Formats: sequence, C-alpha cells, structure tokens
Amino acid sequence: MFQNCSRLKTIIIPNTTTFVWNTTAYSNNVEKIIIPRFTGTPSGASSISFYGHLKFLDFGKSGLINSNVSLSLCTNLKYLILRKSDTITPLDNVSRIGGSPLMFVPQSMITSYETGTNWASLDL
Repeated sequence: MFQNCSRLKTIIIPNTTTFVWNTTAYSNNVEKIIIPRFTGTPSGASSISFYGHLKFLDFGKSGLINSNVSLSLCTNLKYLILRKSDTITPLDNVSRIGGSPLMFVPQSMITSYETGTNWASLDL
C-alpha cells in the first residue's frame, strides 16, 4: 500500500484491527505510526524494527510485543502508546524496545504495568 513512498512520514490507519507488516512496503523515513484500534500481533515478512526514524507509535490494543514486534532498532522512538485496557500488553524481552520512549497506557492499567514482567514505572 505504501511501497516506494520515500517521503512518507506518517501512517494513520484509524479503523483497522489487524495489519500485516512488510519491510519492502514502507519508507525508512516514517516517523509516526498511529493504529489506535489495532488488537493483534504484527505478522508478515519481518518485524517493524526497520523503522529507524520512528519517533511515535500508537500500537492500539496490541496483544503482544515479541520477536515479530521488535522495536530495538527504533532508537529514536520517543512515544509508545498502548491502549489495551483489560490486561497488560506482554513484553517478552526488554531488548524489544529501543530509544527509552515515554509510554502511555490507560490510567486503570498503570498499577498492572508497574508490576508486570519487563515493565516498570519511572517517576519524572
């Protein structure tokens, strides 16, 4: 859908709940991805770790951050938004997230994230 869009900076897909990630279809210059209703775990040819310029990721209600969702090479990542409000989004390995982003989760889930495996809070 976005193949050869070298000047593409922002991807907003407001109503989808599933999405197939494929490195050949996206620009390396993407800085912002917003998929607020996303409920799955990315699948496809590769992870989204190739987004070197990614600064903002609204990952919706994603079910899992695992090897298919490695954000470790997203060293410019500043904001990660997780909207799942019934359980925490599992993080199987802390190395999956790069850039030390500020993370936003539903208010009702803050305590769960603070005690969840590989998640912690930071008082600024």
